[in-house]
Amino acid sequence: MENQDGKRVARGPGMPRGGKIALAVVLVLVLALAGGYVGLCAYAGSSSFLPNTSIAGVDVSGQSREGAAAALEGALPGLLADSRAEFTCAGQSYAVNGDDPSVSVDAAAAVDAALTDQAGSFFTRGGRYLAAVMHGNRYSVPVTLTGTPDAVTRAVEECSDPEAQTTWEVTDTELVLHKGVTGRTIDVAALTDALAERLGHLVSNDEPASYAPIEAQVTTAPPAAPDFDAIRSEVAAEPADAYLDKETREIVPSVTGVDFDTAQAQAVLDAAGEGETVSVPLLLTEPKLTTAKLEANLFKDVLGSGSTTCAGPSNRWYNIDLAAKRLNGTILLPGETFSYNDTVGPYTLASGYKAAGTYQNGQSVDATAGGICQLSSNLYWVTLKANLEIVERHKHQFNGGYMPVIGTDATVWSDQLDFRFQNNTDYPIKIESYLDKNHKLHVTIYGTEQMQWYADYLEGKFDLTLWHSQFAFASPHCWFTPMDSMVPQTPSLPGIEGSDEFLATIKNLTNMVDEQEVRNTYTYLFNFDVGTVLDIPLTYQKDMIVYNTDKISGYTFTGTPYFFDILSLEPAE
Repeated sequence: MENQDGKRVARGPGMPRGGKIALAVVLVLVLALAGGYVGLCAYAGSSSFLPNTSIAGVDVSGQSREGAAAALEGALPGLLADSRAEFTCAGQSYAVNGDDPSVSVDAAAAVDAALTDQAGSFFTRGGRYLAAVMHGNRYSVPVTLTGTPDAVTRAVEECSDPEAQTTWEVTDTELVLHKGVTGRTIDVAALTDALAERLGHLVSNDEPASYAPIEAQVTTAPPAAPDFDAIRSEVAAEPADAYLDKETREIVPSVTGVDFDTAQAQAVLDAAGEGETVSVPLLLTEPKLTTAKLEANLFKDVLGSGSTTCAGPSNRWYNIDLAAKRLNGTILLPGETFSYNDTVGPYTLASGYKAAGTYQNGQSVDATAGGICQLSSNLYWVTLKANLEIVERHKHQFNGGYMPVIGTDATVWSDQLDFRFQNNTDYPIKIESYLDKNHKLHVTIYGTEQMQWYADYLEGKFDLTLWHSQFAFASPHCWFTPMDSMVPQTPSLPGIEGSDEFLATIKNLTNMVDEQEVRNTYTYLFNFDVGTVLDIPLTYQKDMIVYNTDKISGYTFTGTPYFFDILSLEPAE
């Protein structure tokens, strides 16, 4: 009510004067508190630690980062020395002290982590400050183990029994397997992690009295199953023949093929008890040509040999001698092809040859390396005897007169005409050539005689004989000029009716010059009791005479007997 014109008038609705005052006071207080809190937030956001703050029990209240780190580093050695993390394994007790060399504590990282935690956002800093004042802030120090503590190592040695893995070895005839056994082991990684966590709590004074010893985790593990495919790849080997190294002239040993049945090995191992030793046989495959066989047969046989007399003058002898020296000692491995030009050439003065007589256009003229065709011809003659495969050969236009059998020459000329042959045997061959002081040229091919029929003869499978030389009846053999002695070597021939006349005729053949007489003699020899005697020419130098044809009924003969290839002689099915 108010007085108006001397009268009391009623007030309208509104807040009493006292309420307004009270509201104003509250607002002032709120603003003051808010301002104070903002100021506190600003104050608490400084780089120093809040009051009533500790790290691992070390008071860092109000300290800077650097000061707190220094204080903590100074206190940690003592804290670590007083810490002891205990653990047990298989009933035995062990402990890792905080001052163990493997224990590591990063004081600076702990200080940084505490500062980050207390900082928070701007408007939460004040609350954190007040909470720190009333309740305090306690931070721990993380501990890590940079290695395996001695106590853990000792526990592994004393409490664990690592599994024994399955092992294997190879003898000459077996794959030997030693089956492994189940073992037990400590989970070292889990144990060290637990120990580091425990030491962190202990150093930070987190109620150490409440901690019971850590129990080490012990696990069992059976031995790992062996990888038989991997073992087989290591053990297995393909058979390989021995061979002669042309450079070192030494024999490279043969390799016995080795293998084993992986399924059988797995089954045998599965059936075995732990710790048991079992074995499976190795599957051995001997090579066709073993080291011992090659050593016993290398260059043991004369496959062919021949000599010719060299006419003068001295330059011709010189050239033949030079070529023979370059040819001498040549070795051909099985399957290799020999080139005369590549071996004794080039035919130039710079290469060492001299000018000597040669046949050109039907005339004898001097030319560089004259005379070397006598060596190539002599070599060709010998390869025929050795039954080697001729790859390239060219005959002279005219008879040179130095070959004992017409048609057995071989001419060469620069890089246009060559004499080449292949070693078609299973063994290396070696060529020996030289010119003696009497100007006689000698060529011999050494190798290994491989004719199976000869072994059959020695075993008595059938009667046969080996001739010194074959009848000279076909190209490139001279029809009318007999070769060397043609007397067969056999104990069984004299027992055949008519053999005396047969042998006498063979001996007389070497002295025959009449063409018709030679033809008649050949006819007689070739047709001598064919039902009893089978003549099979094998090479230019070798024949097989089979007596009692019933004994070869188990063999199959292909081709015409007079041109029979021994490689076609195989057991009949």
